[in-house]
Amino acid sequence: MGSLGSIKAMMVVALLMMSGMFFNEFIGELEGRVFPVVVDVAVERERQRGTMDPGVNWTKIDGVFTKVRDCSFLSAHAEVRVGRLSVSVPISFGEATKLRGDGIHEFGPWFVRVLAADFETTVIRVVHQCRYRPWTTITQFFP
Repeated sequence: MGSLGSIKAMMVVALLMMSGMFFNEFIGELEGRVFPVVVDVAVERERQRGTMDPGVNWTKIDGVFTKVRDCSFLSAHAEVRVGRLSVSVPISFGEATKLRGDGIHEFGPWFVRVLAADFETTVIRVVHQCRYRPWTTITQFFP
């Protein structure tokens, strides 16, 4: 009976952890929509073949954005829509990590592993850690 109780306790802990992760992502996306970290993003792009890996298509992007909140950049994620599915695609950064205050900033080059023709169906989100928040803030960067 003791091991059954342990299994139940572990299941409860796992469920709480999973619900916490869902809650954090939900709150982070909601905050990013209502109070985005970056706004007014302008992206320029060009097709790059074999720049990162020979024979692999990448889309090189760069541009400008306005940072409106004091948060630390953690990562960026891209998803390309294929029909009803969204497929995660890698982003490689051709620039060093920079500390950026509020205001207008240039970015890039970033290399998104997607054909230039498929870039229009690509969504890029940036993830920031904002002060006094236990969750991360997720802001839609493109489109």
